[in-house]
Amino acid sequence: MHRREPMITDQVVGALYAPTGGLVDPFDLCIAAAENAVLNGVELFLDTRMTGLLRQGSRITGVKTTRGEFLATWVINSAGLWADDIMRYAGLDTVTITPRKGEYFVLDRAAAQIVRNVLFPCPTPVSKGIMVTRTIHGNVMLGPNAIDTLDKADVSTTSPGSTR
Repeated sequence: MHRREPMITDQVVGALYAPTGGLVDPFDLCIAAAENAVLNGVELFLDTRMTGLLRQGSRITGVKTTRGEFLATWVINSAGLWADDIMRYAGLDTVTITPRKGEYFVLDRAAAQIVRNVLFPCPTPVSKGIMVTRTIHGNVMLGPNAIDTLDKADVSTTSPGSTR
């Protein structure tokens, strides 16, 4: 570990080595995925809200939206923080998502000289830990912290990146 990351503290005694791990720009990745889908025949419906599920007996056969109904062989719940709400549409109330948000610190590019790899800490019961990594733009990013919130739509940040 100390050979791969000479600036790491002497308190580190080991690490998981993931040589195939890499970095992406999350914004560019999403745009590229959408472009690829459209080029392969997908029609995007932006600003469209799901309002319910279509059913035949206990089988889900599609979705109801603000732009009409769409039949589907498979319905994938990728609603993030709102996935439990979608589960309730399906008649399953056993999943409850407790909203938690996290903030990242992005450091100046000069700091990038001291980090060579993606550094993942061991997770704890309340956090996946603070990751240290270089970005594709040449900065170092640290985070996230973990802040429980009652509001799933709360995207506020704190000046110091505190846990309150």
